[in-house]
Amino acid sequence: MKRMFLIELSVMTVLVLFCIYRSLRSKKEIAWPTACVLCAIVVPLLGNMVIAAFTDPVICNAGYILYLIGTNLVIFSLIDFSLLYCSYPHLKKVSWYTIVLALSIDSISVFLNNIFMHCYTLEETTLESGEIYYVLKSGPGHYIHLALSAVLLVMIAGYYIYRIFTSAALYLEKYLVIFLSILLVGILEYHNVLLDRTIDSSMIGLAIGGVLLYFFAIEYRPIFLKMALHDLLVTNMSEAVLFFDKDGKAIYANKTASSLFGITRDNMNRSAELMGEKVTGTRFLENHMCVDQNFRSQVAVGEGEDRKYLDVTCQRMEDKKGSYLGAFFGITDNTQMERERRESLYRQTHDALTGILNREAFIDQVKQRIGQEPDEIFVMILTDIADFKILNDIYGRDTADQLLLGIADQFRALVHEGSIYCRWGADQFAAFAKKEDISPRVLEQEIRESVKNGNNARELKFPLAIHAGYYEIRDKKISVSAMIDRCALAIAEVHDDYQRLVGVYDEELRQKRLWEQRINAELPNALKENQIFPYLQPQYDSSQRLTGAEVLVRWQHPVEGFLAPYRFIPIFEKNGMIVKLDTYIWEEACKILASWRGTVKEYLHLSVNISPKDFYFIDIYETFTELVEKYHLTPDKLHLEVTETVVMNDAIENIRTINRLREYGFIVEMDDFGSGYSSLSLLRDMPVDVLKIDMAFLGKTAHPKKAEMILHSIIELARQLNMISIAEGVEGEEQLRMLKGMGCNAFQGYYFAKPIPLGMFEKLAA
Repeated sequence: MKRMFLIELSVMTVLVLFCIYRSLRSKKEIAWPTACVLCAIVVPLLGNMVIAAFTDPVICNAGYILYLIGTNLVIFSLIDFSLLYCSYPHLKKVSWYTIVLALSIDSISVFLNNIFMHCYTLEETTLESGEIYYVLKSGPGHYIHLALSAVLLVMIAGYYIYRIFTSAALYLEKYLVIFLSILLVGILEYHNVLLDRTIDSSMIGLAIGGVLLYFFAIEYRPIFLKMALHDLLVTNMSEAVLFFDKDGKAIYANKTASSLFGITRDNMNRSAELMGEKVTGTRFLENHMCVDQNFRSQVAVGEGEDRKYLDVTCQRMEDKKGSYLGAFFGITDNTQMERERRESLYRQTHDALTGILNREAFIDQVKQRIGQEPDEIFVMILTDIADFKILNDIYGRDTADQLLLGIADQFRALVHEGSIYCRWGADQFAAFAKKEDISPRVLEQEIRESVKNGNNARELKFPLAIHAGYYEIRDKKISVSAMIDRCALAIAEVHDDYQRLVGVYDEELRQKRLWEQRINAELPNALKENQIFPYLQPQYDSSQRLTGAEVLVRWQHPVEGFLAPYRFIPIFEKNGMIVKLDTYIWEEACKILASWRGTVKEYLHLSVNISPKDFYFIDIYETFTELVEKYHLTPDKLHLEVTETVVMNDAIENIRTINRLREYGFIVEMDDFGSGYSSLSLLRDMPVDVLKIDMAFLGKTAHPKKAEMILHSIIELARQLNMISIAEGVEGEEQLRMLKGMGCNAFQGYYFAKPIPLGMFEKLAA
């Protein structure tokens, strides 16, 4: 008898373990709680197997402890499962800790039974088969355990009962099957207790309940729910659904089909005819059969605002032998979707403000046009509004938008039939046209007329200027963006010119840009190979004694030969690479000063130029102080030349840096005073020691005497401000005498010497 019971328990344990394995492999959310319930069931099963397998009272007692504590684990995990299955996660916050505490106390009570014997005692019994079996005799603690289990099982059952009565009828099956499984386990458990059987066979029921729980939670698909949902799904689908039998008679039409084609129960036999009346030119059934195996057609019904777009699908239904059973029709009204698609396509290809093509659509259409007419000569045009951001800031977005709308209208009027135009960027418009349709001259006239008319914008107290780049497309293999870039380069050539509004990208401009790219790429290697080196232009005092020199840069190009500074300095100034060049020349100057230390040339100084962009990209103070420390120089031997632009850009921070350099011991010179935007406020604010006066100040002027008087005043003012004055660009004896008479301290220019190599300069100083 015990052996049979043990075999039954073993089989059920293996079955439960298999269900655990299957649960863990499932990806359902309920799978893990299900596996936890099944794992908990294994514990009392093992306890009962121990009780059935052994006759030693101590071992059997351990089995009963496993059994009783295991039932607590089963109830605990079953609560966790039920809260998730019934969608009551919020109840965990209410009762969770109370339940855990109660079950924990009960489990501790069972474990302490060995000491107090308050839960149960074991009574040795001889079965009919003659086998020894230890029967549990309940005490107060065990009755409390049974009562707690009963209360919790009733609570769990309550979850499902509430769901059964409050959920839609479709979902009754989902909760009912689990409830009946739990009810079965409860009945078996307490039936065994009430009958006071010798061998507790309720564990078999518990294992069966666990298997049922696994099946209904993981494997089972509610049959009635499935059928009802299928029916509801088809009936309420937005797609029209019709079924025809093998004789071509309609046997089903859902609500959408009835509404779309006017099909009712009374005219169901005319369904194919009614469909044909709505969708002309499309065959649905031929000889009572679906025309094709898989038929699909997109058709338009009606005209204008009443036009509908239908997607018709027909599926032949055949049995395994290939015999025709009937046909299924699915008809979708895609009218709204099609309208939205067309609107979306329009939005994707057109600019929201102006209604003309956007950049992406423009590129696509230009590519197609070039491919269609490979022998035609086309031009690309790009327009740009000067300082558009300032205009936007002053007058507001509405006015700026009106201006852009006006330009778009001008493009519509300007371009010829077959031209393509778009809004390329914020204030940029592009056009692609035949060369014969528009020339740079005509384009400039149109732009001037456009600005004159105000571009549909209100009167602007603003110097509005629209520039355009014009590029004749010679290489049709380059990208559209590259064509636009060439137009942009043409605009850059006239961007600051309010007289020339149209820049033409031609071979000269192309060579200029190629030269810029080439020279930029070659700078690092030129510095590395010492192709770039310093030239020195001597400086003299009023007694015509050599006092130092200004360090200038020269480039001995391996291909181009000796490059004048104007061929590369402006390029590096524009793109910021001047910083790399300047730092290189500064260090070269420091090397020269270091080589003069301890020689007759030790008294000489060198002046180096600092570009305004140097202040943006490097720490000027740190760079120069590190250089003089590296070459052990006194700072006053290295003069630093800055321009007034340094004060005009980020004045406060730059002046602070210059003051720190002067405090360190450097001599700071203001370069080219008189040739730029020099003003007395610069002399007031700029912390400099030397004023370099550009003799171009005395250049072409209708009032030379006034110019001399102003020059004299500047030199005198420098003296009163304790500044040294240096005249640069001195080219004749007469100029020199005049400057000396005015009190100028030092001189530099072709009268004394042109910029010369280091070796020649050192011979002068010897």
